[in-house]
Amino acid sequence: MYKLILVDDETLVLRQLSIIINWNEIGFELAGTYTNSREALEHLKTRDTDVLISDIKMPHFSGLELAQYCYENKPSIYVVLLSAYRDFEYAKTAIQYNVHDYITKPITQDSLISVLKKLYCALSTNLSCQPVESFLAHIRYQTLFSNLLCGNIESPGEVQSYFSQAHLPLEYCNAPGVLIHIQLLHLDQYLNSVWKHGIERLFNAIGMLVTSQSEHYCFSMIRTLKNTIEVIGLISDKSRINAICKQYHTELMNNLHNLLKLEFDYTVVNCFENLSDFAGSNAYANESSNDIVDKVTEYIKANYKNDISLEDAARHVSLSRVYLCSYYNKHSPESFTDTLNNVRLEKAKEELKKNDAKISVLHELVGYKSKTYFYKIFKDKYKVTPGEYRDLYLKGIYHE
Repeated sequence: MYKLILVDDETLVLRQLSIIINWNEIGFELAGTYTNSREALEHLKTRDTDVLISDIKMPHFSGLELAQYCYENKPSIYVVLLSAYRDFEYAKTAIQYNVHDYITKPITQDSLISVLKKLYCALSTNLSCQPVESFLAHIRYQTLFSNLLCGNIESPGEVQSYFSQAHLPLEYCNAPGVLIHIQLLHLDQYLNSVWKHGIERLFNAIGMLVTSQSEHYCFSMIRTLKNTIEVIGLISDKSRINAICKQYHTELMNNLHNLLKLEFDYTVVNCFENLSDFAGSNAYANESSNDIVDKVTEYIKANYKNDISLEDAARHVSLSRVYLCSYYNKHSPESFTDTLNNVRLEKAKEELKKNDAKISVLHELVGYKSKTYFYKIFKDKYKVTPGEYRDLYLKGIYHE
């Protein structure tokens, strides 16, 4: 039997994963379960392991760091990551460390068994699984097009590199194309009566289903604008644009209407000679960078106490996560994470100036789950611990 370990800092999740599967029937021995990722890392270092199934967000070492260890030191270990949602940045890093699959929570017995059967087949035949390809194609395309449209790719070498990473021929860079709007109809009613998994997972599912590529065309979601999905299509033969757009519409009917039971309107709103021309068109060039960055900053200031992410901010400003990431990096002097940390740390200082604030729970008051992480970044920024900061401030010694 192949030896497998489970790692998740949530005890209930770990217990559920342990009991919903008859591991021996599928050909696996459950060799260890860990809520502490440090202990899991020690297991990987000292014991034979064939499969690691790990949550991504954990104290001490993240699932990605465990995947990195396997990739660099024990590449024969198959890695499966768990997450509450399909996070694009995690997924891109997962490619780098050759993660073999990626399961979203809540985890069902069927989804876990399906992954385990693929792994067993790969282990038995000594073949490689296709690393997380089931949902990464649209991430590659979104990353490419979003960076192009936001002006983050400038030199020909960068363009070539991004097209190569997206597995697209470089000639697509000069191919004609179309901008398509897919308007989702009766979305509130749909979310209440049909789709029970939240709007975030719905748009992730739509992102995968609207992605389409052949030797003649490539379609990818770029942004979400309230109830509208914005899709860019590159088409190698200008004379076939109308025919391919009709073919793509039929494909969407099969994917969105028949599979997801979504009602939608489909409109080709713009045609362009090549992607560079479109990137400089009014649709994107006239967009106010300050307005979007300011809205994101305001959102952070209003919600810093909560467990917010770039995905949440993107939804607030009605953009896709990948597009906002590219856009924010282009137009803001700091990353989203840096902005969030700076707001939280400033709020922490305000609390510390109040003599009655309890330092033991301060991290929770400003939005951090981990006290250790909060202390680390506070000291990295201010060169003193929160307790030292308060003492120095009250003595009139610490100056901003």
